[in-house]
Parts: sequence; structure tokens; C-alpha cells
Amino acid sequence: MVHADEADILREGRAVIPPGSTLIGRIVSAVGQRFRGLLDYEPLEPDVLITDALTLEEFGIDATVIPTPGHSRGSVSVVAGDAAFVGDLMMNVIPFGSGKVFPFFADDVPRLFESWETLIDMGVGTFYPGHGRPITVETVQNCLKARRRNATG
Repeated sequence: MVHADEADILREGRAVIPPGSTLIGRIVSAVGQRFRGLLDYEPLEPDVLITDALTLEEFGIDATVIPTPGHSRGSVSVVAGDAAFVGDLMMNVIPFGSGKVFPFFADDVPRLFESWETLIDMGVGTFYPGHGRPITVETVQNCLKARRRNATG
């Protein structure tokens, strides 16, 4: 299962090394570029392409996959009740500061924040990132407030 915007990446079996959106992200990206070929994988054809919200009921799971662009154009999250599994849409890695949930990589920062707001509006109370500990909705809201303050001066 993959968002249609990123299906070709799977079909080609290529690792995507995005530019970083933070200092650490830029360092990781530079290292990744040096080893790019080692990160490629066996190409595969996706079974399911996602373009809009998709319920997982037919698979016996009470959850919905929704597009949450921002980290990448094809980022998706799985929402189950008041929990969301968000992959790299946010992070919570303690050595980099608890409460700093902005990811190392974000292709489109305004859309990333819109995706956070979409999940909050859906009633998500706990976010499970691909890296780090679970994140409370209050932490995400505080990050959004701080970003807005910084953007307005």
C-alpha cells in the first residue's frame, strides 16, 4: 500500500534521499547521498494505491489510511480511534529535545502543518512517529503555536 504519488519509487526500487529541513537532516542527507546505491531495494508493484482516505475495514482493521503530505508528497498516516501512526510526519527523539517534533525532512512545511492540523481535527490525541516516543496532541499543538509565532515575527 502506497500513495499514488510515490508508487514509482517502489516500482523502481530506489531509495529517496531528500534534502534535510533541519541541520541534522542536512547532515543525514549528505551522508545518505554518498551511500545512495547501497540503499536501493528490489523493485515491487504496489497492491493498493492511495489517493484519498481509505478504510482498512475490508482487511479486518478498524482504522483509516489518510494522505498527510508534508514530509513527502505521498506521506500517509493510519488513524485508529484517537491514535495516529504518522511515520516521518513528526518525530520525538529525546537527544534532540523532547517536545521538538518537527521532522528532519519535510518537502513542504506548510502542508506538513496542515496535515498535523487535519489529524488534530480528526480527534487524534496520541501520535506514534516512525522515530521516537509517542507524542501528545498538546505537544503538537504547542509546536504549531510556536511555529506560527515565529512566522509572524
